[in-house]
Amino acid sequence: MNEDTAAVGYDGGQAVERCGGRCGVRPPPYPSAASPDRRLIRPPLHPPSDHRLTRPYILTVPMTLLMTLIWIGLAIVAIGVEFVVTSFIFLFVGVAALVAALLAALAIGLPTQIVVFALLALLLPVLLRRNLVRRFSGRGVPSRTDALIGVTGEVTETIDPVRGTGRVIVNGEDWAARSSRPVPAGAMVEVLDADGIVLVVEPLA
Repeated sequence: MNEDTAAVGYDGGQAVERCGGRCGVRPPPYPSAASPDRRLIRPPLHPPSDHRLTRPYILTVPMTLLMTLIWIGLAIVAIGVEFVVTSFIFLFVGVAALVAALLAALAIGLPTQIVVFALLALLLPVLLRRNLVRRFSGRGVPSRTDALIGVTGEVTETIDPVRGTGRVIVNGEDWAARSSRPVPAGAMVEVLDADGIVLVVEPLA
């Protein structure tokens, strides 16, 4: 091999051309078949792990956010209605919806959200409504209910002490009423007391 002929060898994976000191070291674009460092590059068997984790994340986050917003919207509507009717019923529906919104934000399943909402919306009024009515209404508004004590009225809806239903007309105004015994519609009653906005009546003898 003369000085004009390049001798090609490999040193640490780089092609070395020796031509009398006139040539330098240059790496080939790709390993040659004769290279001892030749490796077979295979495609990965699975996509990167972040692809497998990103797809479920994208699918679950919008649903979680959507349900959270729906429950919050329901709570706002219920509390707004409560301000209008002041029945101390829609207030508890709003509270139940806020609890369901919290469960949705924590990615709790939708069936659990619905069950918790239904239970709270049903149980909270039964357990707390009477106390709230007494706390905020006391013995009623003095200018209205206290003035009705001793006044007679007519039953417009049968008073059932078991179901807690019944309505009367007193001084031309419609009131919820209860009694210690059943009173049929059309009977005349006397107002004995007022429990918040509910009149306690007794049928006239």
